[in-house]
Amino acid sequence: MRREKILSCPIKLNHPLLLNIREEKIRYIRKLFSDYYTIYNNSSISIERSVIMRNKEYIKKLTYALDIFLYYSSILSNKGAFFDTEILTKQRIHKFNTKVRDENFYKWLSKMKERLENSIEEFTLIQKFLIENKIDDKIIRLIIADRKVCLARLPNGYARRNLNIKDLFYYVIFHKRNIKDILQLFLIIAPNTFRLKSSKKWYEVEA
Repeated sequence: MRREKILSCPIKLNHPLLLNIREEKIRYIRKLFSDYYTIYNNSSISIERSVIMRNKEYIKKLTYALDIFLYYSSILSNKGAFFDTEILTKQRIHKFNTKVRDENFYKWLSKMKERLENSIEEFTLIQKFLIENKIDDKIIRLIIADRKVCLARLPNGYARRNLNIKDLFYYVIFHKRNIKDILQLFLIIAPNTFRLKSSKKWYEVEA
C-alpha cells in the first residue's frame, strides 16, 4: 500500500475490506488518519438511508464537513462497513472543495477566512456528536486545532484570541511529520507583513 495524502487521490487497499464490529471500524479510521491524514475517500461513499434519517437534525446544520459526519454516524449503526479496491471517482472541484480558488488574492483571503470559520464550527458540532455517542474525538480535536491555527496565521490577526495552549499542542501532533508546517506556528505572533507574505504564498499554491 503506497502512502499518499488523500486530498486528491483515493486510498489504495490491497484487497476489499469488510468490517462489522464498531470497534474495528473505529480502529480502521485511526489507521487511515495516521497513515493518510484523512478519514476515508469521501468522494466515493454510500450510506444506508436509515442512518441519514436518524441524524437529520445534525445534517441540517452541516455543509463543509457533512461527508465526514455521515461516515462517523454510520459507525454507530449495526451495519457493516465495506471498503472496496475499485476507484469509482476522480477529484471533483466545486465551491465546497478543500481548496479555495479565486483569481483575486483578497477575495481568496476572505473566502479562506470564511471557510476556516465554517470548518471550525462544523467540526465542533461533530465533536459534540462523537462525545454524546461515546466515540473517541481525538481526530476531530486535531482537525479543529489545525483550522484554528490556520485562521490565526492569516493577516490582520484573525481569531488569535481564540487559540489556547491545547490548540497549539494538538496542532504540533497533527503536523508531527512536517517540521515546515510546525514552524508555521510562529506566524501567529509574527508582524502582519510576514503573515500577509505567507498568505500570498499559500494563495499561489491554492490557485
